[in-house]
Amino acid sequence: MDTITSDHDRKTRAAIHIASERINNFRMRQNSFTDSQTTTTPRNPQLPVTSSRRRDQSKRFFTFVAAFAAMILFPAFRQQLDYATFYCRSTMELLIDYPLPLTSLHHVHDPSARELPLNSSLRKRPRLDRSTFFHTGASEEDIRKFFHWDPSSILDETMTSSSNTKLLVEPMWSCHNPDSRSTRLIFHHMPKSGGLTYRALLKAYSLLCNASIALVSHCTFLGREYMDGSDNATHWRNGIRTRDASKNCVLSNALDRTGQVLTNDLRMSTSLLNEHQFDILAGHLPLGSDEFWKDSNTGKHVNARSLVLFRNPLEKYVSQFLADHWSTGIGNSSIDEVVAFMAANVQNRTSRNEYYELYSRTLIRPEQRTWIDLEHVQWTPEHRLNLTLRNLVESKTVVGIMERVESSIELVRYLLDKNHEIPHMAFSYFSSNKLSNKIALLHGASSNRTKDIVARIEQNSRILAVFNEFLKYEQAAYDWAVRIHERQVRIMQQSYLARNMSSVLPA
Repeated sequence: MDTITSDHDRKTRAAIHIASERINNFRMRQNSFTDSQTTTTPRNPQLPVTSSRRRDQSKRFFTFVAAFAAMILFPAFRQQLDYATFYCRSTMELLIDYPLPLTSLHHVHDPSARELPLNSSLRKRPRLDRSTFFHTGASEEDIRKFFHWDPSSILDETMTSSSNTKLLVEPMWSCHNPDSRSTRLIFHHMPKSGGLTYRALLKAYSLLCNASIALVSHCTFLGREYMDGSDNATHWRNGIRTRDASKNCVLSNALDRTGQVLTNDLRMSTSLLNEHQFDILAGHLPLGSDEFWKDSNTGKHVNARSLVLFRNPLEKYVSQFLADHWSTGIGNSSIDEVVAFMAANVQNRTSRNEYYELYSRTLIRPEQRTWIDLEHVQWTPEHRLNLTLRNLVESKTVVGIMERVESSIELVRYLLDKNHEIPHMAFSYFSSNKLSNKIALLHGASSNRTKDIVARIEQNSRILAVFNEFLKYEQAAYDWAVRIHERQVRIMQQSYLARNMSSVLPA
């Protein structure tokens, strides 16, 4: 609306004129009251408060306390309060076309004053769109499409559909030709899934083959609001509505292709990615961390390939439980005591409809979490499982399995050393059990103790049933990941046969 009709202009000027007169009258009364107070009785900032005023203050105080307590105890009330705040603010924006500051009101009823256009600098914010004001949230059809996943993309063994072609694995790099690295590798480290071994492998590769690398930690819940590189997103943080809300993502290490440290700043940011153009980005990062990563040459989104490791859910949960409770002295308890304590904890959480869903933390993209928060979608474990599996396929993810360490390491070799310029013994070292045991001991837990506890749980059918219920969604994601891994290994072996090249895998 660029012009104002004469009738609307007349009514607007009349309304503003009346408001201006009322404000002037109020100021005159206030000034006269202040003068009388000054001339007769000196002002005392600690005048006694009347009983009615005291009652009003008490009423406001207890209303605030009640609202604050309800906001904490009842999430539904907090959501309604958010809606009310949004609607109150939006209503003012709808009713006021161009909010004027009080200092400019005296110009309005001045006949010589010029008209203030709608697009003047006095307009503080754009008028809210009516479709946004009356937005009632995502429809059931939108929610159904958002969480839909078609398992045929994994079940179908042919490679004719677009979904299946995303599961293809092809060699990316040659060790001694850094300039040919047009594709980036992002390793998404999920806790207790053998990730430290692969981080060590990737760092060794970067030093041997002149690849730049950035290692990030404490960034599993990376918030999209901190990724776009704006003034409010100078560095990466975990999302506002997550468990680690607003905690900084830590840049553990950043090396260029010559092995030199690029920065001593421990904060990760999108500008740092775009400035240094790392070949490898690895760490506790969710899928979609590369959303704002631009190629410095073309200005377009970088071509990136994701690498994710999976582990048997029962072993992973036991290993994580031991690590989290190691300081409590659980390592000195007997196996039966540990199993009984874990079973009671799992049964208590299951009774509250809580399930072990560690994969979804990493495999749901930040922009997806943002949409869910904005639309106030009440998502379920089934929703998170579907979204996790769909992202595995659509994000061109290379899947490794901890229990199949040799084939997983060979997949990494297939990606990073297509001409086999590195001796296979270098990769075989990272698939040895000795290295895994050393890393486990560094974290205060023993892999042998984890296996003993898992074996004891599997011997008791009643306790095993309790764990299976608690881990059912994690187990479903793991089973589908194994299928993807098996398909990618077959593709790799077929490529080796076609190129007459050998593999580390046993015949």
